[in-house]
Amino acid sequence: MKEYDEFLPNMLEMTGKIERKPFKFLADNCKIWYQGKCIEDINSSFEINSRVNPLYNSILLVSIDNSKISDYISDNIIFSEISLLNDRVLWSNSFLNDGEGEDYKNMSLFYCSGILSKIYINRNEPLIMLEFNSNQQGHIKDTVNPLKWIIEKIRISKEKKEIDLSNFNFTSNSHQRYENGTPIRGLQTDCQRTIIIKENTNGCEGYLINSGEGYIVSIINDSESSLLSGNKTMTAKPMKIISQTQDKIVLRGYKCKAQSPFGFIDFDGDDYGITISLKNNQVDNCTLQLYDRNVCITYFK
Repeated sequence: MKEYDEFLPNMLEMTGKIERKPFKFLADNCKIWYQGKCIEDINSSFEINSRVNPLYNSILLVSIDNSKISDYISDNIIFSEISLLNDRVLWSNSFLNDGEGEDYKNMSLFYCSGILSKIYINRNEPLIMLEFNSNQQGHIKDTVNPLKWIIEKIRISKEKKEIDLSNFNFTSNSHQRYENGTPIRGLQTDCQRTIIIKENTNGCEGYLINSGEGYIVSIINDSESSLLSGNKTMTAKPMKIISQTQDKIVLRGYKCKAQSPFGFIDFDGDDYGITISLKNNQVDNCTLQLYDRNVCITYFK
């Protein structure tokens, strides 16, 4: 079995830009996976090429040359988002919505000592995964099989009871604002704020979203002066978990419809996010991210 290079997680470039590199990959085996089972095992030559188009938000254009898999995959595929996820470089489409509305969800690139060694491509219709291997090595295994990997993550999440996001409250007495990564105005003390996260059971007031989808996040200003002008630092916003590790839970908003004087209009909810930092299975601090302004505010105990 191959051991694949590991990367510091960076979902959707939230912690910094990721260089978008084109690649060329020659595979000699392709496996087609459906519901965790291999339904085709094809030994043949597969040439996969890609290029980055700087004129369209640096999207990745992928082409695949082999007629033996034409029933399963198109000759040309487009991916618009990039992330780093532990053992892979992940290209995706509409990641926050699980690829909804896209022909192709994502593509995972696996490297060994910097050399591209394996590719997964996940498709929505039909709901299959294609695994391309080079030199008949690096066959799929439980630790990197994305279907089993996702199931295992869900199982672990359900077993962990330390942090309950269905009814989460974190009260802070100090906070620090950062702009473009630089601390601004110093540490603000004696400023009580409460981060509230609740499971979405009945939607979110002011937004057109489905009940039971994700979480509702708000921040309350508990200082006495706030009583004069209302006590919401951030009004309730719908968010979803986009990544979760032993020491960090990251939630981010998503595009939806918001109420306005002119009816419901498009709302860029993905401009907002909350990161819960954990230490010894306890909440250490929470950070509000304002992605469109490159601003974040970290709230401490």
